[in-house]
Amino acid sequence: MYYSYRIWRNMNTGTKDERPVSIELIRYPSLWQCFVGELAEGAEECCSLMHDVPVPRWLAKWERRWGCECKPGEKCDCLQTFESYFGDDWGSIWHVDVECALTDYMHRRAWKYTNIRWVNVPLSEMEGDPEVDWIKDMIAAEARGEEWWDWDWKKYPARTRLFKLMEFLTRPWRRPPKPPVDDSLPLECCGKPPAECKCPGKGE
Repeated sequence: MYYSYRIWRNMNTGTKDERPVSIELIRYPSLWQCFVGELAEGAEECCSLMHDVPVPRWLAKWERRWGCECKPGEKCDCLQTFESYFGDDWGSIWHVDVECALTDYMHRRAWKYTNIRWVNVPLSEMEGDPEVDWIKDMIAAEARGEEWWDWDWKKYPARTRLFKLMEFLTRPWRRPPKPPVDDSLPLECCGKPPAECKCPGKGE
């Protein structure tokens, strides 16, 4: 048997306030399933990271019938660029072809043989443990009136070796994360020159 664990935020309505730390204890039946399980977790942690890595311009402008399902003889208008089908970063491809592939394997081949237990504990029992600092930060944000889905997930302490490897390898190409969308601004601008534009956040 091989063992691992994860630390999550307890979102169970009945216990999340007094026991906000949820520890997932995992017992794998074989070394192979442990390896793939840890790899799947690492791939999940890397997903947001890969959205900050743009695809090369030559690849983004490559035109072909991506995802075409037209039958022979049918009129086909599926010609499009790589960028318009997959996006301008590696995030979507990583999610579908790496993360989902590993997760699917675990669901079909491994989880039914894997023993998983959950233990919810109060923060006082994890005092001084840096692995729960992100949970404290999330709770503080909620106390300020922020919603949990608006929390900056970049603060989540990715701990897998795969994440640390990909973080190192993609460093030369990663772009700064996109700023959050301001919902108070209109979806479209009037299109006038900046000196004449009166749209909020647009005009001068």
